Amino acid sequence: RHVVIIVNDDRPGVLGHYGTVFGSNNINIADLTFSRKKSGLAVVGVNLDQPAPDAIMEEIRAIDFVQEAHYLELPELPIDEAE
Repeated sequence: RHVVIIVNDDRPGVLGHYGTVFGSNNINIADLTFSRKKSGLAVVGVNLDQPAPDAIMEEIRAIDFVQEAHYLELPELPIDEAE
């Protein structure tokens, strides 16, 4: 439900910075997808267990290799009793 999309320079150590920011704010990462582009940029999709408040998003955006970062709160899907 809580998704952060980040576009950053593709270089070593990037994911450690995100993990530190979220972890130090007690926000658990549920899943992560990382995709490299030939342009030298990467797109990271981070699924969180909790919302990412504006202050945390600003902290992510302030990291020097981050080009942009967006928080999305997706609607909760209804439970299908047949599953």
